[in-house]
Amino acid sequence: VLELLRLRGWPIHYPAIVGLRDDSVPLDAWEEWICVLTESGFACTAGTTNPGAGPMAGTGNISTHPRGAARVSEGWYRDVFYPGYHGKGGSNQAHPCWRQCDGQYGTRSRPVLVERHRDGVWWPMTSAVVGPFNFHRARSKGLAGAVGDYSHGCIVARSLPDHWNMCLLLGYPEHGPTADQQATMRASLYILDITPSSVG
Repeated sequence: VLELLRLRGWPIHYPAIVGLRDDSVPLDAWEEWICVLTESGFACTAGTTNPGAGPMAGTGNISTHPRGAARVSEGWYRDVFYPGYHGKGGSNQAHPCWRQCDGQYGTRSRPVLVERHRDGVWWPMTSAVVGPFNFHRARSKGLAGAVGDYSHGCIVARSLPDHWNMCLLLGYPEHGPTADQQATMRASLYILDITPSSVG
């Protein structure tokens, strides 16, 4: 992973989350690898950096995406995450994650470049977006068979235990972050395209 980052000419900035994207495999499968890099450790798990079938289709209980479902573009995004929570509705739906800096809890918004899927093609966007696109887990019990509705383009780990261990490795406070920690703790993001046709 470090060698791939160096081949892109990107500096190594710890701690960081790395999404390895392969567009040659089925879009709704847990076909990618999500890695965590720190000065003291490394971890990797199955995951995705793509939206699942629901958001891609805009069907079921998922609102449509008239401009196309989005994902984070390949690139290096420094200090884009802070320790927070992911989920909508009541507190029972919120769970620990590394959240894109969105202007809340003492953070300054850190936009990312996105691509949108239209007419069967990923179209790059020049605009920067605060989604938020977060690093979160797929489900609380068992392993999800497909990405489905679990991702709208976030960086998602399939396994809850793996996700939590990676959060801790990145420095996520075991009993939840304080306001001061949310205002000061950061993690970077790298999205690497390892599709065979794109890797020299």
